[in-house]
Amino acid sequence: MDPFTELKQQVADYLGERLEQIQVATEYPAVWGRLPCKQPRVAVGIDRLELPNGDGQAQITLRFDILCPVGYPGGCQTIFEQLCTALLRARGQFGVCAVGCGEVEYRREWDMLLLCAKTTLHGMIGWSEDDSGVPLTQVLLKQKRSVEDEQIAK
Repeated sequence: MDPFTELKQQVADYLGERLEQIQVATEYPAVWGRLPCKQPRVAVGIDRLELPNGDGQAQITLRFDILCPVGYPGGCQTIFEQLCTALLRARGQFGVCAVGCGEVEYRREWDMLLLCAKTTLHGMIGWSEDDSGVPLTQVLLKQKRSVEDEQIAK
């Protein structure tokens, strides 16, 4: 698995364990094509990668497409707030430095509400040189954990 797919999967797995009664997956799995549904869903994807200094330091922006049935209690905004809480509790694990969202949209073709949220992670890109070029080998996220972070994560 390539490092970015692995990162998305790690974040999706982490959120899947913490967002109750919400399906979480990387991008849009084929089974999600059977919309509308009665359960909220969050699709995790990579939105942007910046290498500001060219030295391997990276800012990775993840996108979270929050799909919510019309009339779901609290709507997309409640799910976004749960997402924020989960990400901020894991800030040492994923290097989270910012979280934000756009406006809620109604998608007629799905009969669902959609809210796009994004988070920025700080990390390092690991490269391994060989004769055929410079392949990407890993994405390392900055981890700053304090005693307070450990208590919050529990």
